[in-house]
Amino acid sequence: YRIEAVYHETEGKVVIVYQDGSDSNKGKVTTGTPSGYLNMLMSFGSASTFRNDITMPIGVAYDPDEEKIIIAYVMGEDDGYNGQAIVGNVSGGSVTYGSPVTFNAAHTSSSGGVTYDPNTKKVVIAFEDDGDSEKGKAIIGTVSGTSISFGSEVQFESGRVTVGRPGFDASNNRIVIPYKDRDDSDKGKCVVGTVSGTSISFGSPQVFSTSSMGTEFEAKYHPPSGNMVIDFF
Repeated sequence: YRIEAVYHETEGKVVIVYQDGSDSNKGKVTTGTPSGYLNMLMSFGSASTFRNDITMPIGVAYDPDEEKIIIAYVMGEDDGYNGQAIVGNVSGGSVTYGSPVTFNAAHTSSSGGVTYDPNTKKVVIAFEDDGDSEKGKAIIGTVSGTSISFGSEVQFESGRVTVGRPGFDASNNRIVIPYKDRDDSDKGKCVVGTVSGTSISFGSPQVFSTSSMGTEFEAKYHPPSGNMVIDFF
């Protein structure tokens, strides 16, 4: 369940993070290597466990400066559904991990995502804080080796939300976070965030869909046009 993927540029690997429902819902990672004609084939190594308990991934990002992956996830009920992150080092087909760090010590939803801001060399985690009336929040992480530290949470929506996967706008050096506003007829909205130091500030929300949104959506940068694309259903 909850499959997320990112490309590790240095290793030339696709890193897939997931919740293994056939193994007590543990958090696992596997790496894939593109091969064959036009890299249309994929071979996979063995899966490794990054958390040996119930784990619900929020997302994964690649930090090209540290050449590491960052996994954000929610722990199970016995751990209060707290939000945590862990840094992984990919070498060949194997992944080793640093120590987990809590970024939200309250009930956290698994909706949201992770992106990397190459302009400030920071990680941005967007999430739904169920421990605070299901508000939309974001937090900035700084990676050093296989360690990560966080600034303070910043709220971008005071109502109930379902958060999508954020993206980095390389034309404007901004973060775009899409979300469903559940207190406004489930409309699709997004906010633009500016990272400074270990914090992030936001502009006013903008509506991108007046129809009732589903639960899956993300923001991606399109280099040829310099625009952000939001896909959703």
